[in-house]
Amino acid sequence: MAILNLTIVPMISIKKKDWGIFLAPPLIVACLEVLWNTPLARLPIYWLPVYTPSIAIILNTILHLIVTVAPIFVLGWLLMRIFKNTRVLSFLFLIAGLVYTAYMSSIFLRLLWEIRDDPVFYPALKTITVGWILIVCLVFGAIVALKLRSRALENRIVWPTTLGISTVIGVTAIVLRWPLAKLWGLAAVGLMIIIFHFVLWLLNKSWCPSTLKLAGGLLVITIVVTFGRCIWASIGNAGEKPNIVITLWDAARADRMSLYGYESKTTPVADKLAENGVVFQRAHSTANYTFPSHVSIFTGLYNREHELWDNPEGYDNYSTLAQELKSFGYRTILISENPWVLPLHNGFDLYYGPFTRRMSVQWAKDPHKARPFPPFPIALTIPSPFIARQVIDHLRHENQGWYKFVIDDYELRAVAEQLVLGNQPLFVFFNWMNVHNRYFPGRSYQTDKIVDPYPVQEEYEEALKYADFRLGKLVKLFHDASALQKTVFVVTSDHGQLHGEHKLWGHGRTLFEPVLHIPLLISWKEWSEREDVLFPATQVSLKQALVQLVKNGRALRNTPQELVSAFENNKGVVSEIRLEEHNEDGSFQRGFCYLAPDGKKFIYDPELKNWESTGNKQMFLFDLDNDQSETRNIFEIKTELGKSLLNKYHKWEESLSLPVVADSEKKYPVGLKKQLEAMGYLQ
Repeated sequence: MAILNLTIVPMISIKKKDWGIFLAPPLIVACLEVLWNTPLARLPIYWLPVYTPSIAIILNTILHLIVTVAPIFVLGWLLMRIFKNTRVLSFLFLIAGLVYTAYMSSIFLRLLWEIRDDPVFYPALKTITVGWILIVCLVFGAIVALKLRSRALENRIVWPTTLGISTVIGVTAIVLRWPLAKLWGLAAVGLMIIIFHFVLWLLNKSWCPSTLKLAGGLLVITIVVTFGRCIWASIGNAGEKPNIVITLWDAARADRMSLYGYESKTTPVADKLAENGVVFQRAHSTANYTFPSHVSIFTGLYNREHELWDNPEGYDNYSTLAQELKSFGYRTILISENPWVLPLHNGFDLYYGPFTRRMSVQWAKDPHKARPFPPFPIALTIPSPFIARQVIDHLRHENQGWYKFVIDDYELRAVAEQLVLGNQPLFVFFNWMNVHNRYFPGRSYQTDKIVDPYPVQEEYEEALKYADFRLGKLVKLFHDASALQKTVFVVTSDHGQLHGEHKLWGHGRTLFEPVLHIPLLISWKEWSEREDVLFPATQVSLKQALVQLVKNGRALRNTPQELVSAFENNKGVVSEIRLEEHNEDGSFQRGFCYLAPDGKKFIYDPELKNWESTGNKQMFLFDLDNDQSETRNIFEIKTELGKSLLNKYHKWEESLSLPVVADSEKKYPVGLKKQLEAMGYLQ
């Protein structure tokens, strides 16, 4: 209170012409941020005691104005007490603007340097370049505005005001490069900044309102728009369609989750959700690494159909789950901590790439060593269209260890603001990287050094528990917003992880169960009990099942049987990998596995012929019902069974509407063809 008195009481005697210089610009910035983000359906979130739109929107708008204006106003007043000459102040602010420009430019240059050799995974490359150009536009605006200053500084539209306006427009465009990653959009914003300063220069000759009047006018407009926003959100109706929330735990193994019977209680929240849900006991990924698996989830296509293994080119040609749900009136949001997923944003209204950390685990050389890389700069990890909110997050970000817990709150806020504005049902897709190697936040997450020996199993379980904890916070968010009853939660993964089975580590290689057996839980409070599905299921069917749930939501409220049938009527549970070796016709060789309903699993993987731990074999047959660890290859003693599964695989190929050729003309991988001929399968 003493500090408050020291700062506020002396202000009473300050003349309007003095303090108005520092009150008006931040007020203009804060008002413009609110107005600019209103059509983008964005809201600054600081505190949500309730989710009622009329209270939440007004409360957080007021808090945003206070948080933005108060620090700058107090700082400005202190500077005015120290520096009596306004020209000195103008010079100081210009220096601050240039330092800010240099800082932002260094961030963009660093990112451009890091991705110079691999731009395909970063579709924002061009937009980042444009964003950098926008920073230059801000400097241009400051220089032009300096030309407009006069002796009566407070009676002109001075450069701090115009710099504030330019900054809010430019920064909003830059930090929203993922939600609005359109090159033409950012170019248009840059043009708007230039046009604004040109018009300002023309108007300055005949119209010179004070900055306070300009700020007051914008404040009135902001108040009117905020109340209108409250009314719109209050009368809005999301309808009967349920919210759909998919939490994909990247690299999560089903057999390490208590949801699937693991002895340690690693997933208590998921276990609780399963009491009103469907648990697929034999869910399998279509691939053993992230990118093709996500493409299959979003498009409902097998790898053989979409042929997108590591390059997003051509992805826009397919109809996606987000597009389908958007056509039913959903607002679609993608939040991915894995940068591989960001190019797959087709159909999402908003998409973000908040990275909790960057890390590298040297699995191939030594699986027990782990060295993290430093996290990305704040502007690239948790972008916000509200400068004050960005600064607060930045301070938290810089004072946290190698796992950025502020990311968790950021992601929840991105969903919370849509729940507050909620006149549309939501589809939210999360990719969480907690159980992706290196595992965060396990017991060793705070160190920036190599952990040797790295306790793989212990850290993996700790990371699973934390991912489940995050799921609990997400469920609570929907509960607090009174939206839990009308929300469908999906818990799944894109692939698993090898922890030394067959003396192999990581993922991206082999088609063994630790890599392919993934969790798949679909939970809805409308369902009264848990149902375990025992037949093999594939993530390819998830798109069809969710679209069906939206279309027939009323019929599915009492029983999930129709949803389950979408998985039962699939084309087959098949996983494939693309190998670096080529066939005679130049096409890539493939490894594949086929899982039959009775638990018999056929694998063809030429890479394994070089691994002593797998007996230098490349064809495998396992009976998963009696050999879950896949330690007994029965291919050579069950040749007829192997042949029947291979024929089913070929029938699966034919069911994909791919070009059908005679057996004599089929392009078998060279190694497989020779083995099939030697065993009498081919003549």
